[in-house]
Amino acid sequence: MTMNRITDESLNQLIGIESLASDNAGDDKRQVDRIYHSNIVSALEELRGYRASAIPVELTDPLNDSELTRLIWGLKAEGFHQRLLTGLVELQQRRNADRQPVPEVMICDMCGHDAWLQEHGTYECDEGHLFEVRRTPISKGGAA
Repeated sequence: MTMNRITDESLNQLIGIESLASDNAGDDKRQVDRIYHSNIVSALEELRGYRASAIPVELTDPLNDSELTRLIWGLKAEGFHQRLLTGLVELQQRRNADRQPVPEVMICDMCGHDAWLQEHGTYECDEGHLFEVRRTPISKGGAA
C-alpha cells in the first residue's frame, strides 16, 4: 500500500485547528459546522491512532465509511484543504488495507517451508520458526 502522508506534527496541528473550529461553532450555535468539524476531528484522531499502533484503534464513535467518503468528496470539491484531504485519504487507505484477508499459508523466510497461521496472528513453519506479519504503510518516494 503506497500513500501520501502528512507529518505527525501536521496531523496534530490539524486536530487542534479542527477541534477549535468545532468548539467555536458550538458556541455560536452553528450545529452543521460543529458536526462537520467534529467528524473531521474524529477521522484525524482515528488516523493518529493507526499511526501510533500496529493494531487498529477502537474509537467510541468513529465515522462510518460513507461519512468518510462524503468528507473526502467535499474536500476535493472545495479544492483548498490539501493537508486535510491527504490525511483523510490515508485513513481511508488504512481502513481498506485492514479489510484485506490474512493468508492462511506463507513461506518462511528462514527456511523456505510453508508457515501456517496460528492463533493471535502468528505463523509457524514446519521447522518450528515463529513470526508475525504486520501491515505497515509505505510512503511514496521511500523512507522519509
